[in-house]
Amino acid sequence: MNKAVIFDLDGTLWPATEIALPAFRQVLQELNLPEPNDETLARTLGYPLEEIWNMLLPKDKRHLSTSADELMEQAESHLLATGIGHTFPNVTSILTYIREQGFMTFICSNCQSAYVEFTPKALGISHLFDQKYCAGMYPGLTKTEMVAIIKEEHHINSGFMVGDRFHDIEAGKANDLLTVGCAYGTGHPDELKGADFIIDSFDQLKEIIVRE
Repeated sequence: MNKAVIFDLDGTLWPATEIALPAFRQVLQELNLPEPNDETLARTLGYPLEEIWNMLLPKDKRHLSTSADELMEQAESHLLATGIGHTFPNVTSILTYIREQGFMTFICSNCQSAYVEFTPKALGISHLFDQKYCAGMYPGLTKTEMVAIIKEEHHINSGFMVGDRFHDIEAGKANDLLTVGCAYGTGHPDELKGADFIIDSFDQLKEIIVRE
C-alpha cells in the first residue's frame, strides 16, 4: 500500500486570482455580459466551471456557457504563457521534500482537463506529481468521488488532502485522509473549520508532514 498527498490546485499551489480574474473579465466582455466585482469572481474559484457559469451568467444567458468555457481556456492559457503566473513561495522545494519522504503526490481539481495540464506545466511543477485528476476528466463526479478514484487506482491507504475550499476538506474526510486547510487561499475561513490542520502559508505543510 502507498501513502500520498493530494493537492487542490488553485489557491493551494498558486494564487490563481492573478490569472483567473482578468480571464473572467475578458470572457464576460467578449460575451457582452455584466462583470461582477473581484470579490464575487474570487468566490467562484474552486467550483467546477459549469457551476461557476451558473453563478455568473444571467439565466437567459446560460446557453453561452460552452462558448464561455472555450474563451476561458484560451484566455487563461494565453495569460500563463506570458510568464506572469507563479506558485506560492517554496512550493517546489516542499513538493520535492514530500516526495523524498516516500509520498506519492497528486493534483485533484474541479478544473477542466486542459487547465490541469497546462497550468502546472506553466508553473514549472508538473514533474512533481505522479498524476493529475480533474472534473473535466470525470464529468458529474464530485471531488470526494475523484479522491476515492485516486486512492483505489494507486492503492493508497494513508496520507493528506490539502486545499483551500470546503470541497477539499469534505473530500479528504470522506476518504479517511488527514486534511490540511490552506487559510491563505480564496476560501472563507469557515470552510476550513473541520480540517485536521490549518496552515497560513505553504511552508507550514512541511512541519505537518514531518510530525505525522
